[in-house]
Amino acid sequence: MKNLLFYVSLALSLFSCNTKSQSENTTSNEFEYYGEEINPEGAIAAEDFFDVFTEGDSIELKLRGTVQDVCTKKGCWMTLEIGEAEQLMVRFKDYGFFVPLNCDGRTAVIEGWAYKDGLTVEELKHYAFDAGKSEEEINAITEAEVSYTFMAKGVILE
Repeated sequence: MKNLLFYVSLALSLFSCNTKSQSENTTSNEFEYYGEEINPEGAIAAEDFFDVFTEGDSIELKLRGTVQDVCTKKGCWMTLEIGEAEQLMVRFKDYGFFVPLNCDGRTAVIEGWAYKDGLTVEELKHYAFDAGKSEEEINAITEAEVSYTFMAKGVILE
């Protein structure tokens, strides 16, 4: 009887180790998914961001754009160009997933919430360091900024 219980508990623990959590990435033939598995259909072009985002709002949406920068330490953030010489800082819901460190230049579809956010000098310098900027570029950051931020629940990399 003890052997039967042992084998049943072993089988259950092995089965539970093989299930994927929501924060793990999955891959299909065309896409890599990170976070919640989202659908690329209906995504608007990142360059059209200001057509749907109005001053002072936060909005739930799905965007498609090119990854400009990515955290080279962990993949815990990335940026997309959104037109008007602005970049959208993309973070990941609950710090629950990361993207590849070398995904800059790839097309991404992101789904979640966009909002305006204030960034301190310290935060800006931290992001510049994570992006691999030179010490000279980091030291040149002397003023806080208002930026556009996106909290992604899911990311697709093409």
